[in-house]
Amino acid sequence: MERNAIIATVLVIGILLGYQWYLSRVEVPVQEPPRPPATQTETQKMATPAMVPPAAIPAKAPTPPRGYNPTAQRGLSPRNVTIETPLMRVVM
Repeated sequence: MERNAIIATVLVIGILLGYQWYLSRVEVPVQEPPRPPATQTETQKMATPAMVPPAAIPAKAPTPPRGYNPTAQRGLSPRNVTIETPLMRVVM
């Protein structure tokens, strides 16, 4: 029985390694298209960001992220559910 488990493990590892080797030979490496050289004005704009006075930026109150809340979507009020077992008591 032990011999069969060892043979199966070796075969699985061999299949996985062989598949990875096969894909690496077939796969074509992705090349990035060449970027045009940046002009002097573009380089200067990226190096020095424009300074905006703080009074020009409108102040907004941060909004909390909206998550999935099925009880609020259906107009139901939330309630506590208590689960008691011999080992612990959980309130959700």
